[in-house]
Amino acid sequence: MWGGFVLRFPTPPFVKGHTYIIEFNVKGKTSNAVSDINWSNNCGWGGGGLNPSPSNVTHNAPGANWQSDEWFPFYYKWTINDDVYKTCTSSYSSFVQGTVYPSYRDFKFGFGYTNTGELGTDLYINNVRMYDLTTSQNLSINKQG
Repeated sequence: MWGGFVLRFPTPPFVKGHTYIIEFNVKGKTSNAVSDINWSNNCGWGGGGLNPSPSNVTHNAPGANWQSDEWFPFYYKWTINDDVYKTCTSSYSSFVQGTVYPSYRDFKFGFGYTNTGELGTDLYINNVRMYDLTTSQNLSINKQG
């Protein structure tokens, strides 16, 4: 199975050279460690010269055989030193060569393709937020923001 949580930014609010942090709380159980934590241009697909390259990445996440009825504070901190928007170098999926697209569009927090194990996976997430640490600005990630 592949499972997880994806934040999609059709128009990313990011600035090259800035450091950001995404935070949220997690509780529940999982046999497998949360291992698919990263940025992509198109969740589950890559290519066309559009892949992001975040630097100075640090994060924490639930490990294997994790169970908690208490909220666990997850974070993912990164700096953008590559371009936020990139030109597609070869067409793939719905992306057309020569067209500019957001590189930092999808943030993934999830699992690779594997058996769910004895505990299975039953995670709950709340209090999702994101900050620009360079300017100390709280960035809105709701439907209108």
